[in-house]
Amino acid sequence: AVGREGHPLLFLVEVKARPTNLAALAQLLGYCRIVQPEGAWLLSPLGWSAPLAKLVRDFGRGDLLEFAPGKKIVVARWDVATAQVRPGDAL
Repeated sequence: AVGREGHPLLFLVEVKARPTNLAALAQLLGYCRIVQPEGAWLLSPLGWSAPLAKLVRDFGRGDLLEFAPGKKIVVARWDVATAQVRPGDAL
């Protein structure tokens, strides 16, 4: 993608074969804080681990997904059959 004044935009996408977990989130969060991409996605066809869901949803810690003001990592389920993120299936 190209942003203002023709400068390229950087997006990070990490895909896991297993359910995404806290370790995968922490790794991508570290990358994001260093390179400051426009957006970031953490995807898996198996969704996410129970501890990650509990932390973000039950304990309301969506702030842990934020890597810069107004920018959050999207943790979502990848649909292999349609080759896209399953609508509404994200943390």
